[in-house]
Amino acid sequence: MKRTSFAIPVVLAIVMSTAGCGKTDKPAAYDDKTPQSAGISEKQITASTDQASAEKLNAYTQGYNIMMRGAGGVSATYKQMQKFADWAKVEDNLILPVMSDLSGALDSFNKGLAISGGRVDDLDMAVKPVVEAGEKLLAQQKELEPYFKSKAYKDDHLAKGKAAFPEMLANYEAIIAGMDKVDMLLTGYQRVNVEKRLAEFKKKGDMLRFHTEESMLLAQDLLGVFKDPEKSVKSAESYVKADEIVARLEASLKAQRKAIDKEKGKGAHVGMYESINGNLMGLIESYHDLRQKKTGYAYNNMTKRYNYAVDSYNRATRLGRSS
Repeated sequence: MKRTSFAIPVVLAIVMSTAGCGKTDKPAAYDDKTPQSAGISEKQITASTDQASAEKLNAYTQGYNIMMRGAGGVSATYKQMQKFADWAKVEDNLILPVMSDLSGALDSFNKGLAISGGRVDDLDMAVKPVVEAGEKLLAQQKELEPYFKSKAYKDDHLAKGKAAFPEMLANYEAIIAGMDKVDMLLTGYQRVNVEKRLAEFKKKGDMLRFHTEESMLLAQDLLGVFKDPEKSVKSAESYVKADEIVARLEASLKAQRKAIDKEKGKGAHVGMYESINGNLMGLIESYHDLRQKKTGYAYNNMTKRYNYAVDSYNRATRLGRSS
């Protein structure tokens, strides 16, 4: 993972489709302008209709988002730990960098692994080494935190800490390597799920949810253009691809805004959908800033807006508007 200095996009929750459960049909062709994934596997299509798989995927998604997100996520903390290991001195007041909720991420991953059945064995296998390295790192954090808080490192001239740093860094690296694969697999399963639901929503005429999920998928595609931002934000080719996606995203958000206003006129509660629309419009504004300045700061603002939209989407899902 080469994006440790950049914000990490979160992953949408997996939502079971309401129609066709138990079938393994491919998603219906709903619109040749709507984003569709290439290379959809029969395995992913089957998993999109299986309840145990959906429960596993939601647990893994929650674990992913806890593990990766924000200043206390694995990538940011690893970077802090590298600097700490290089520059820590006995005479300084040292505070060990730790992940904000490593135990919460591991709990979610273990919850997913504990669910019997399901058709996501490739993802199960990808999660296991992350959990193994994560549990080792958690044990190290628990042992070393009181060592630094009590300033015991001044008594042994930081010997215990220096002895532990290489293994801690190795565990961080193992987690990050494993999370790259988890990221790839989760994104694939999520995309199949969303595309299937898009076909269903269009068939039912539910254009609010159709354009909402279409917009979220296009936003995911836009961030995907800059998946390796240290290189891609400087690449002219990236902006050719991104411009095309942004044009489609703008059209989708315009259609979503129209659907929101229609539902609001009927007295429906659409606050979460308005939040999604506002944050994705903000993402587009941040993209134009990125296009002009080509900075990590602008990219991080795009990611922040997308993550806020995901939060609103997941809240809307829990409230039952997306079924």
